[in-house]
Amino acid sequence: MLKWMIGLVASMWISIVIGIIVALMKMGDLMTFRDSAVSLSLINNERCMR
Repeated sequence: MLKWMIGLVASMWISIVIGIIVALMKMGDLMTFRDSAVSLSLINNERCMR
């Protein structure tokens, strides 16, 4: 019974940690995507100015 409980808690913690890592990776991808979009728009604005 105790081993079963420990296994259940361990699997729960592993799934939580994996979920947090995936969420952070998605947030990082969104941040880099936004930064690249901002830099592209800045480059386009500079081209229009000239």
